Amino acid sequence: MIERFRVEKENMLLPQFQWTNTFPHCVVFTRATFEKILTAPGCEFIQIFPAMDMNNRVSFIVASAATNDGALAENVFVENGCM
Repeated sequence: MIERFRVEKENMLLPQFQWTNTFPHCVVFTRATFEKILTAPGCEFIQIFPAMDMNNRVSFIVASAATNDGALAENVFVENGCM
């Protein structure tokens, strides 16, 4: 699935967004980042959200969640590996 995404990701985009680094190959988060999220008060789940900046570049936000229906815990979140 990862290889397929890397090969096909540009085909999902309108021509004006192709080959503009809209989708990253991957995003790296440290173990410490996940540990900080998991130790947030009320955190029972981790949610990963796709997001888009003002230049239409896709990023990912990782957030602590109190329930699996999307209720966020203590607002601990990380965007593209940066707290």
